[in-house]
Amino acid sequence: TERKQAENHLKLWQSLINASTDAMQVSNEDGTFFYLNSVASERVGIKQTEVHNYKVRDIEKIFETEGA
Repeated sequence: TERKQAENHLKLWQSLINASTDAMQVSNEDGTFFYLNSVASERVGIKQTEVHNYKVRDIEKIFETEGA
């Protein structure tokens, strides 16, 4: 069915993003995260299961210091 195909595509994308060696994070319009891949999780110190408790502004300082 169409739904099953969409679910399979989603699983494929999640696998590809999680296998990436780059940090990837996704947030909604108000800046609340709803996904971090494992690299991003390690880099910013946020557990993937707790990602919804953080906003982009919570980690911006981490990236500012790395670029200095």
